[in-house]
Amino acid sequence: MRIFKKNNKEIDQELKMLENKMREYLHPVPPRTEFVSTLYQRLMTTDILATQGLISGNASKHLLVAGGIIGSILIVITSIRGLISLLGMLGLGVQYLQRNGRRQQVKPA
Repeated sequence: MRIFKKNNKEIDQELKMLENKMREYLHPVPPRTEFVSTLYQRLMTTDILATQGLISGNASKHLLVAGGIIGSILIVITSIRGLISLLGMLGLGVQYLQRNGRRQQVKPA
């Protein structure tokens, strides 16, 4: 199955034409040394922990505990729901077998 109606040679030619046009109009610009030096200084001196600490330590712990409790409750609820569904399917299977068993017993030999 072909996704593109053009063959690879046509696509390659169009891509080469696009590359040539981009080279013609877009020229790389070297960064200023002042910008590079200030960027390096800002990156190396920024306190990473200060930017990451949006929530205080106690609040973070409380949120983690609350998330764990809520997640555990949801897992228990989902497990109970799955067991109920499984028991319902087993009950339907037993009823099906009982009905088919009675029909076979009623037939005269």
